[in-house]
Amino acid sequence: MKNNPETKNEITYELDELLAPAIDGNSGDAVLLIKHDYYASNSDHGRELLASILDSITNYMNIKHIYLIDSGVKLLNSDNPVCDILFRISVDNKITVTPCLDSVDYYKVLLPDFANVMMIADELYCDFIMSNGQKLILE
Repeated sequence: MKNNPETKNEITYELDELLAPAIDGNSGDAVLLIKHDYYASNSDHGRELLASILDSITNYMNIKHIYLIDSGVKLLNSDNPVCDILFRISVDNKITVTPCLDSVDYYKVLLPDFANVMMIADELYCDFIMSNGQKLILE
């Protein structure tokens, strides 16, 4: 699930590989890091794809926390249609949504109430790494 080719330090999984344990009933908890406000291309279609992926992942996996960094924080802009989806899945599934303070400042995002607790970048990365469960990264 990546936009960029794999490097020697990255592992790439296809969506069906990630969802297989969840479909088998052995999903456990997971945390999700979103790095961009689109998937595959910076377009309306890329945002539609991201919305669909978020719905699928939260339907089949027990996501406990969503971290937003870089342009991923723009998903929290009220004019972004994915913001409504993030709100719905955070409430329906009791998911904590945490944006990166540095990215929020850089992109000048006005945060909605459901995601108003931020972390600076290094704290966010540490929290993500130290979280229990499977770690998913959408780039």
